[in-house]
Amino acid sequence: MIASMQYNQPSDSSSSGSQPAARRFARLYLLIGLCAALAAALAMPSCLPDGDEPARASAKRITSRDELIGGPTALGEIGDFILMNDKIKVVVEDVGFASGSGLFGGSLIDADRIRTTSNPDKIGGSGKDTFGEFFPAFFLEMVDPEEVVVLNDGSDGKAAIVEVRGRGGEFVSMLRFINQAMINSYEANFGDLVAGIPANSDGAPLVRFSVRYILEPGASHIRVESTLKNASDQPLTFPNAAVMGVLESFLGLDLSGFSVPVGAVLGFGELNSLFLPGVGYDLRWGLEDSYRHEIPLPAFPGLVTDFMASSNTKGTNYGFIAEEAPERNFVANKEAYGARDDDDMLVLFYAAGFSGAFTHDIPDTMGVGEEFTFTNYLIVGTGDVASILDEAYIIRDAPTQTVAGQVLTPTGAPARKNTSLLLYTARTDSGASADGCSRDGEGFDLLAPAPYSQAFTNDEGYFQFTLPPGKYCYRTRDEGRPLSDYRPFEVGDKPVYLNVQASPSASLSVLIQDERGNPMPGKIMLVGKHDYRGDLQKRFYLYDLQAGEPWRTSDMVPDDPNDPSTREYLEAIAYASADGIARLNARPGTYDVYASRGMEYELVRSKDVTLKPGQPAQLAVTLNRAIDTTGYLNGDFHMHARGSIDSGLSFDDRVISIAAEGLETVVSSDHNHVSDYLPYIARNGLRPWLNSVVGVELTTFEFGHFNAFPMNYDVGSINGGAVPWQSLPPQQIFDELRKHGTISPEETIIQVNHPRDTIMGYFSQYNVDPFTSEATLTFQDPSVTGVDKIMATISTPSGPSFMRDCRSEGESCRGTEKFESTLSWDFDAIEVFNGKHLELLKHYRVPYPASVGGADGWPQHAVDQIIDTTCADEFGAELTQFCTDNAIPAADCEAPLADHPTAAWCSFDTQALFARYPQGSVLCDGDAVAFPGGLDDWYNTLNYPRTFIRGDATPAPAEPVYKRYTATGNSDSHTAGVPNFTQPGSPRNFFYVGYDDPTKFKPADLVEAMTQHRNIISNGPFAFMKIGEASIGDEIAIANPRVDVEVVVRAAKWVGASRFRIIKNGEAVVVDDDATPTVHEFQLDEGGEYRATVSLTVDKDSWLVLEVEGDNSLFPVYTPQEIPEVNFEAAIGSIAGTLGFGGGVDGLAPETTFPLTPFAFTNPIWLVYDRPGDSDGEFTPPAPSAPSCSAGALQLSEIVQADADAPLKPVAPAAPRRLRRLDTAKLPASLKANDHHGHEALERQPGEYRDLRTRFKNWHTH
Repeated sequence: MIASMQYNQPSDSSSSGSQPAARRFARLYLLIGLCAALAAALAMPSCLPDGDEPARASAKRITSRDELIGGPTALGEIGDFILMNDKIKVVVEDVGFASGSGLFGGSLIDADRIRTTSNPDKIGGSGKDTFGEFFPAFFLEMVDPEEVVVLNDGSDGKAAIVEVRGRGGEFVSMLRFINQAMINSYEANFGDLVAGIPANSDGAPLVRFSVRYILEPGASHIRVESTLKNASDQPLTFPNAAVMGVLESFLGLDLSGFSVPVGAVLGFGELNSLFLPGVGYDLRWGLEDSYRHEIPLPAFPGLVTDFMASSNTKGTNYGFIAEEAPERNFVANKEAYGARDDDDMLVLFYAAGFSGAFTHDIPDTMGVGEEFTFTNYLIVGTGDVASILDEAYIIRDAPTQTVAGQVLTPTGAPARKNTSLLLYTARTDSGASADGCSRDGEGFDLLAPAPYSQAFTNDEGYFQFTLPPGKYCYRTRDEGRPLSDYRPFEVGDKPVYLNVQASPSASLSVLIQDERGNPMPGKIMLVGKHDYRGDLQKRFYLYDLQAGEPWRTSDMVPDDPNDPSTREYLEAIAYASADGIARLNARPGTYDVYASRGMEYELVRSKDVTLKPGQPAQLAVTLNRAIDTTGYLNGDFHMHARGSIDSGLSFDDRVISIAAEGLETVVSSDHNHVSDYLPYIARNGLRPWLNSVVGVELTTFEFGHFNAFPMNYDVGSINGGAVPWQSLPPQQIFDELRKHGTISPEETIIQVNHPRDTIMGYFSQYNVDPFTSEATLTFQDPSVTGVDKIMATISTPSGPSFMRDCRSEGESCRGTEKFESTLSWDFDAIEVFNGKHLELLKHYRVPYPASVGGADGWPQHAVDQIIDTTCADEFGAELTQFCTDNAIPAADCEAPLADHPTAAWCSFDTQALFARYPQGSVLCDGDAVAFPGGLDDWYNTLNYPRTFIRGDATPAPAEPVYKRYTATGNSDSHTAGVPNFTQPGSPRNFFYVGYDDPTKFKPADLVEAMTQHRNIISNGPFAFMKIGEASIGDEIAIANPRVDVEVVVRAAKWVGASRFRIIKNGEAVVVDDDATPTVHEFQLDEGGEYRATVSLTVDKDSWLVLEVEGDNSLFPVYTPQEIPEVNFEAAIGSIAGTLGFGGGVDGLAPETTFPLTPFAFTNPIWLVYDRPGDSDGEFTPPAPSAPSCSAGALQLSEIVQADADAPLKPVAPAAPRRLRRLDTAKLPASLKANDHHGHEALERQPGEYRDLRTRFKNWHTH
């Protein structure tokens, strides 16, 4: 039968002569005809079960660890449920809290192919699970399971079935009321919102949920049947007609025709690269471009597709498709999406390894006891997209043909394993070539074949998959090889064989040595120069994200057509381990090769190194230490690897990259997973350079991330002994983390990570005031009334994690309000500087002087935008008069006024603009700081005592308590060798231990340094200050108000530093008498050091912090923030926007893309200055008068001067003014401290709290 097969054989002139026909077809017969040989070559399980027995499926509760799946991201535990057949096996989590990043059990958490190996490790399982988590989504609600049962164990030869049953639960409590209104899961009481009572899920559920996970014998997929049932005693409408009617009235929406979508949340995990037809691997821009299009109700923005698939080289991947549903398909029933099929879906977001899709919609009405079920499929593949589609075609009964072939290199040798064959649908437009594989245009006007699928080669370069009949194109991609050209082929009624040739590649190896000639860890960077392409975005010519190429980060220097040095980009990164040898493959070409070992070493550049195919290049470099950090070790206290769903990086690669960046200590901090790096450090021979501390990043969905270290590591636990967090208030979480500390609860450091990162920021989510650090519940603010109060009540996070219900019996609250925040201050450190986020350090300040245009002035477009909006808000009387004078009908008298420029009727001009927006003032939006920053927040904690609260019922102390929090800075790195992400150790901490040898390090030494605040934070310079013998972290008593501060700055030449400030009690001290009195400019000497003594005067107990910055770009060692990070705000915000909940943050905003420049700051030195009225010898917090955004009131601290011999008058505060709300205008971020904490307030317009997008910023890799 095999011999009678005939194959369509497209010619490929570049490879057709590389293999004799007989040999080619002999191998083809083996590929297609011999199932066992194919299985061995492709590392697949056998095609049939042993013997002649029919395939079976089974389901059971796991009772021993050898029944677990295992693999890089496996989470299954004893007590969970496993389904398996002859092809795949999956684990469904038992009732309880999720063991991974989710909230509840009942999710599908592990999935793998059946494998022949049977040697489970000590934790359990020997598989290759790379999956994160899957659960059905009912709008934005999930199942809170009450029981998980085996409906059929498969012993009857039929499908194995596990069912999860439960009630509705919110995975984002900020949308609790909206969910309840949409899904009718609980009674949504609009009257409570009016009364300022947040929605809760405490009542009897109106709807019950169930999910069936069904595995058929012989299938490579799980059929998922998700059901909701009307469990109430009356018919229900979806959405709740009464509530939505009220929302329509005050939101001004037309919700007629709106149907409630359902679908799934898929945590593919970062080990899997997500692929969608049409955009390929470029979910980043594919989704973001879709959000820019206004999609009216009843539709939502996103990408429409008929399948989701992932790929990885680990041997297991995952896909997702929807069952055909002509009446209830969400996409096919919306005119906004055009002509669509009944099994299409809408992909809403993809961030941090998670994606979400709407597949179906719920009927408008369900009677008592009535059920609605929608069906989807989760497919388990063998690694490539093609294996997902092979199974999808079977499920959909689609006609296909086999496509097979081999990829060869230009030398005729087989391509290496996992070379990627990219498959495209041919163009059909009128301008396409005859074969449909041509490219025309560029940028947004590009016309090209559309990505459709992808396949990996086996060890001998062979591949095999199926495709429906049609015209296609293919290309090849592999590390270090340019993308090959498009080649056409056609699938008809016969199998197809392809001869494929890959592009050439080059290679480089570099030996990195220290001053004594010994090999050591280090990093090499390959930097190329691209052609000048004008304003064309680099994603259109420098790399192809759709094809799966990596970002090639540029230097972010404006491109000059006459200067190639302005057009540099980072081609590749490689790390050397203990042997000092770094190896990489690269596209042939000429590059500059850089070698580095972090900020304490000089940067070595080898210019114009030409890499040629087939000619491996070699270099040897010596790296010299550049700066003296005697007595300090450096460390990164926030680091991720494969224990995190959004990383997937192996522990070996993780520790090698850490050592190569010159880090000496590291704290492991995987999301809800305790990891121990020390065994991997030892087995890679890195002990002379690197030591580690066991830690964890306790990661909640919406109320912050918290590191804890040093922690116990439980080798018998699948998550290393991480503690649960779901539905717990912060204090309970902190207490539980401390119980698991290695040394003692008191010596376990709790660090609040990225506190201003909105949905992941502890301070942002608990509404911590950026001036006073007081926390309030917004909906209880007396100044918030009317519609704003309702929307604040809707959007404020609720539940036991966020607030205590003071109305409950036995609940003891401190005030008279109905609810009380659970925010706890019982932590030890604040991660002030996270990764590349310079824009999140300081409260955002207006960067422009009183001028328009030029290098420093306001951009004209921003001026025009602000004036237009301000006039529309404030000058209604002038507009009315203008319309009367010009006979313009009242119905047409609205701004912007047609055919009449704003200046014709509005007296607000640029001078009024400058008066309202003084340079350096903190920007407010109504009564809130528009863009708060973590460094200014930390300064506030240093300034004020507080009625120290744990967030629970513990009575408050009689007197306010002053607690000193240690500032830290960490990379939060999730990757290694990927140019567009954060590199390990940028920034890092220099903590004082009194020695320099990392082999001497003990975790207790880090705890001591943290509790004594002996820590310096930097992404480049090493900076410290001393007052006599007192140094960073010390408290010193002074008898004289004049203090001499010795400032020392050291930096490698490539890092540089040029300015410093001394911050006293939150304000910059005057250190010069020039135009910038609070900033001292300097030059490093030839040895990279600067020393100075600054004299300043204090009049009360004070604290001092040193800030240092420079202007050098840290490229290529630390890459720019070139592309805005993917954030969950865009995803949920797109839904909220469609529902009428605002359109984004209105107002001036810091830029989120910028070159990375040097910045460092110290922890404080505390000064105790006894004087009349305060002579107790104890430090009294300075507690300066706090500024406030409310009603434009300004309360400014006086600026102290540094030079008593040449006194300067304190800078007078600006007159308070009101500032109206603005349309969005992006302005550059600035780290420079203003001379005062003055600000101008923007008045909040009614409805600001409707903007849920502002509540969902940056749910990404943290």
